[in-house]
Amino acid sequence: MRQIVIYKSYFLDFYEEQSSAVRKKIDYVIGLVRSLQQVPEKFLKHVEGEQMDYLRSESR
Repeated sequence: MRQIVIYKSYFLDFYEEQSSAVRKKIDYVIGLVRSLQQVPEKFLKHVEGEQMDYLRSESR
């Protein structure tokens, strides 16, 4: 299982401002990242030239 590391309070500040529906999507994607060996690029994208990735989700 992967370890999720967040930088400072940026993510938590963003997360707390979201609606319940958006938080559920974020939680779902984080769950995928933690548990899947290969995460589809639809949900996780590497930032070229950086040692970081970012989460992605589509709204409906």
